[in-house]
Parts: sequence; structure tokens; C-alpha cells
Amino acid sequence: MELNMGLRLCLHWFDKKTELGINHEYSSDCGDDNSLLERLGISAANNINNGNFDVETHWIPLMQPLFYHWINPEDYDYQLAFEYKTNWDSDKIKKGHNIMTEQYISIDELVGIPFPYPLAEPPKGWFVCHGQAFDKEKYPKLAKCYPDGKLPDLRGEFIRGWDAGRNVDSGRHILSSQSDAMQKIWAQWAMDDQAVDSNFPPNGAFYCDKKNSVGYDATSRNDEWRGYQGHLDSSRVTRTAEETRPRNISFNYIVKAA
Repeated sequence: MELNMGLRLCLHWFDKKTELGINHEYSSDCGDDNSLLERLGISAANNINNGNFDVETHWIPLMQPLFYHWINPEDYDYQLAFEYKTNWDSDKIKKGHNIMTEQYISIDELVGIPFPYPLAEPPKGWFVCHGQAFDKEKYPKLAKCYPDGKLPDLRGEFIRGWDAGRNVDSGRHILSSQSDAMQKIWAQWAMDDQAVDSNFPPNGAFYCDKKNSVGYDATSRNDEWRGYQGHLDSSRVTRTAEETRPRNISFNYIVKAA
């Protein structure tokens, strides 16, 4: 399959610790648009289908939207090459680029999506979701996802798929919050002063105090009065806390700011 591609960039990266080449990736199509090269200060005459340029720090914000790989200059050295071709073979594209289609995913298309992040401080250009307000004029793409100019507070929260008419969690709108709850617990206990502690003793989440823990002016048929105070305590049969929750690992939820 042949596709018209025009200008295509290729990013190579090298591990600073080993000085070995790690991988390479072809960018999305730039077509006949050479404005990126002009902004990088690269002339097409300097590189005709070969040669590499060391990536400078101020290039990264311009290059990042074109690549699937996250550019990390602290741990890797990068070189940039470019080629002009009338046609590009799609198999070659797929070798160098982790894509599902012949198009690329811009980093800006990820704006607004919460990502689990394992550090306390977010990377540059990202916000932790603490429920804080943000400047909608400065971050217009983020404002499209959160029109009120406020991020959701995801500290200590789980994210749940919106019901959207499925009727398993109905009555909610998207981005609405929900308090903790648990499925109702119910049980039965036969109460009879002659059989309560023999034929039908409490079990599971039920327990009772010792005999005669409650005094009433009444006698039983064998002249031995018995009174009990019953209790329900789910901690006797399961793990408990002040909320109902699944097993979990805590991360920071972060969103791209753009």
C-alpha cells in the first residue's frame, strides 16, 4: 500500500547511561508544510535524506505533538532527521511508529483525560486534579473538557464509567460525584426465651449479651426469666472501615494543560 506523505520526520533516541541507540519513530505527515523546519531553524539543504540533528531543548515543545514517544531529555539524547518522498510505504511507517491507523495522536488530543501518575508532583505542563480552578483563556483545550474552569477533585476518589442509559447507575450526569455506600445487609433471628441460645443461637453478624442483660417484669413458663440484648456487627464476618471500597493502589490523577 502506497501513501502520499511528503515530509516525514524521524526521531532517534539514545540512553544516556549506556550510550546505546534505543529506538526510533517516524512522525506524522507534515506534507508540504515546512514551517516546522523553519521554526526549528533547519534548512532542507542541510539534510537530503540523511544526516541527523541533535535535538535542542527549545525544539521539544514544537516536536512533541508529532510523536507518540514522550520526549524525555533528562534520561535520553535525541537526534532528528527528515526526509522528503513522494510516497511512503505503510509497512515502514508501522515499524517505527506505534499507531493503529496511518494518522498520529497529538499530545494535545489527550488534554482533559485523567492519567494515573506515580509521583507527588506532576511533570511540566500537567495539573494534578485537586479540584482547583484554571485559566480558561490560557488553557482553552482544557476548558472544552471542563467548561466551568475547574478540575475535578480526584484525591481519594475512584473513577466510574458514566451510566449513559444502561441503568446500572442511573440518575447521574457526567462528572457528577457520588458518596460511598454499601449493599443492604439483612438477617433474621428467632427470639424465644426458651430456645434463643440453644435451638436458634445468633451467628454471623449477629451476637447477643449474656442472659438477663435486659430486665423485664415477666417470667417464663418454667419460672426462669431470660432477657437478651441483640446486636448487629458486620466486622465479625468481614473487613470494615468508615467507607466501602475495593482493594486499591493510590496514584495522583493528572491532566495535560493546554
